[in-house]
Amino acid sequence: MSGFPAKFMSWTQEELFPGRQAHLDEILSSDEGYYITGAVGCGKTAFITVLGKELSRRSTTTVHFRNLPRLFFEIRGSYNDALKASEYSLITALIQPEILILDDIGAEKVNENVRDDLCTLLNERIWNGRRTFFTSNLSIAQIGERTCDRIASRIAELTGGGRNVIVLGNTDLRVGRNKT
Repeated sequence: MSGFPAKFMSWTQEELFPGRQAHLDEILSSDEGYYITGAVGCGKTAFITVLGKELSRRSTTTVHFRNLPRLFFEIRGSYNDALKASEYSLITALIQPEILILDDIGAEKVNENVRDDLCTLLNERIWNGRRTFFTSNLSIAQIGERTCDRIASRIAELTGGGRNVIVLGNTDLRVGRNKT
């Protein structure tokens, strides 16, 4: 396992919120990627971290977690010659893992470079048969509106034709109120 947020690493399946164990069981019985969506603060990252730990426990392969706004922050920083990372190395590092979790897609600032990098990454993962998971506050259709239809189409392909979507709800657990 790599890249997961330390905040949720101690969480276990038993600590998932009511009803979420069934979602976890559904995903663990599949070999496809999933798209996890819901309101801000509904527990998507906590859920996907518990899932990643379980996938890692059941597999001999590395499960890699990447927060997309952070990735694009690092890519912008890679344009500074004093830094060692490059845009190319940051993106290609995400093509190889057998299982990749892309957290908070749609929260990144979108420009032509972001669209190109995401399309390249998603294409390579499709072409190499790599299992990919996503979390977002947006639906796949909203991702298409925010970025481009090409990205939404590739996300759908990576998530069983868009069938593998789990909605975690509209309650912001950080503040205990419903979002409407």
